[in-house]
Amino acid sequence: DGTLVDSMPIWTKYIWKSLKERGKEFTEEQVVEAILRNTPVSEQFALTEQEKEGFYRFTNSKDFQSEMSTAQLFEGALEVALELKNQGKNLAIVTSSFKDVFEINHLFSWISELFEVRITFEDVNKEKPNPEPVLLALQRLGASPDTAVFVGDESGDMNAGNTAGVD
Repeated sequence: DGTLVDSMPIWTKYIWKSLKERGKEFTEEQVVEAILRNTPVSEQFALTEQEKEGFYRFTNSKDFQSEMSTAQLFEGALEVALELKNQGKNLAIVTSSFKDVFEINHLFSWISELFEVRITFEDVNKEKPNPEPVLLALQRLGASPDTAVFVGDESGDMNAGNTAGVD
């Protein structure tokens, strides 16, 4: 969904804040780099089990949810999705976001309604760059990798798509 909606500044702000609350001092730039690596933040910042506890609790805060609800679609995202639907293509979203965060992010944007399948963090055992979420989306669409195209905004997305056999 980060390919459709500009949510990175919001995620960065709240992950940085959550790290700071746990006594971890990193710059916002380091947090962005960590998010783009597409591996669990807890691993990248060497969080202990105790520090991991409630790390993403901020996703339930009214401030976070309010900011996420104002995230804007990237220019052209809606037009591309509509054109693909007009061509009769079936669409899926594969996101590392939690389901409730994804829904907040797209609450005020009906673009997600164009996607028949939505795969979120809770739907899989392994997140991107593992191919599991892409393969699950293909399964739910009834599609095969050789008939699909995968679009992403991070190297982890590309790795997941390629490993799943999707161009």
